[in-house]
This record gives sequence, C-alpha cells and structure tokens, in this order.
Amino acid sequence: MATFGTFVAGQILLASELNAPMAFTAYTPALTSTGTQPVLGTGSSATGEYVQINKFVYGYFNIQFGTSGITAGTGNYLISLPVASARTSGAFWQYNVGTGTFGDNSLGTDTMLKFNFNSATTLIAYYWGTFNGQIAALGAAAPVGVETQDRVSGFFFYEAATAAAA
Repeated sequence: MATFGTFVAGQILLASELNAPMAFTAYTPALTSTGTQPVLGTGSSATGEYVQINKFVYGYFNIQFGTSGITAGTGNYLISLPVASARTSGAFWQYNVGTGTFGDNSLGTDTMLKFNFNSATTLIAYYWGTFNGQIAALGAAAPVGVETQDRVSGFFFYEAATAAAA
C-alpha cells in the first residue's frame, strides 16, 4: 500500500503519483461464524482484492462453497477484512460498509445483503426477510439452508485504523 503523501496547494501531481496507490492487493477472505464454524469443502474458493489509500480502504470478495464436503455451521456468518477498521461494531442500521449478495446455487436466486462491522476485523451480513420485511443476519440457515456452490460476495469501503505505509 502507498499513501499520497503531503501535498501543497498549486503543486503539480504526476500520473505516477496518482496511479501507484491504486494497485489492488489480493487477500483471502475467511468465512467464519458466531457459532460452529462452516467448512467450505472441496472445490471451494475464497478470493478478494482491496486497495488502501491513506486510511481509505475499498475492496471486494467472493466466497463460494465447494461441490462436496461442506458444512454450513451454525450462527451468523462473518467475513474477514483485509485491514483493521477504525470502527468496531454498531447496530444493523449503523456503519453500512457495503453491499453484496448471497447466491443460492440450487434455486438460482440472489439475496441482497448489506454489510456492517461485527468487529474491527470482521463484517456481518444482513438481509431483508420476507416476513414483515424484518432484517436478519446471514447464517447457515438464513435466508435458506446453505448447500453446495452457494456463495457470498460483495464490496466494502471503510476507514482503516491506521494509514497505509508509505
């Protein structure tokens, strides 16, 4: 990661100074749980990329369960962040960090998600339920039971706890 540094009014910026900090860095997001941990299984994947400019972090991820040997676990799902956040947690209506989808492979449907901080290093996903439009946390059985090749994907943007190294 790079930082833009300190600039003064009227200073001419070179393209190389602006482009260098925009390079994305790969990271491997972890899907964990507040209960029994899920097992992604054989043929699973967990990929992501992010960029940090000073204290601003932007990134995306895709976590897909495999074709066999999966275990959904219990509790609410959590997604790891690549860089610790300046925020730690909040109610579901606070600190909206990004959006994404839960893809149900067997039904061929996507459920919209919103991400909030669960801690300084993990996100929790919420979806809007069909019963009275109530919001609920994404988990092993919600919005549907997790099966092979289901996926959680999304993007995030937030303030990092510390600025990127120069």
